[in-house]
Amino acid sequence: MARQRLSDTDFRVDGKAKKKDDTVVKLGGTQLPLIGYIDALSKEESLYSLLFCASAVDGKLHADEIAEVNALAVRTTTLGKCSTKQLQKMQEAIEPQLDEHIKVLRLAEKASRAFRNNEKRAASAFMHTLDILFADRDLTEAEKYFIKRLAEFLKIPAKKASQYVDVLMTKNEH
Repeated sequence: MARQRLSDTDFRVDGKAKKKDDTVVKLGGTQLPLIGYIDALSKEESLYSLLFCASAVDGKLHADEIAEVNALAVRTTTLGKCSTKQLQKMQEAIEPQLDEHIKVLRLAEKASRAFRNNEKRAASAFMHTLDILFADRDLTEAEKYFIKRLAEFLKIPAKKASQYVDVLMTKNEH
């Protein structure tokens, strides 16, 4: 069975092909409180939220995925400074927002704000999130859709996002 490479997927969102929930979660849309970035998340909260969004976007949050998120958190500079207690507190705040697909997208949009104005940080957050998505080596349609939306939220051009996906897929093959 041939595996589909995400590099073959066009990450640009065609206006006609948008799903119904695209009208609810928009980059800079009116559905989310953007004035003054109410309830802005710290870099740590933002990255941790993106990692949990990646693990929950398929509709289920498994203990293995949580373990993978926490293992990655320990290895990153941003989250490596947080204590176990701080990570647990962030996780408890994030989990109620992961029970519905639209809530996951809203949280991802909110979390992306901490990175979208810095190209390198946006790329880093995107790659860490991809690492969680690719951990089980099986991408669902919901996860592919999430990758497209996350690239938009982080203001990563479609061509660049596709390159990042290729790099992570190659990494996971070895």
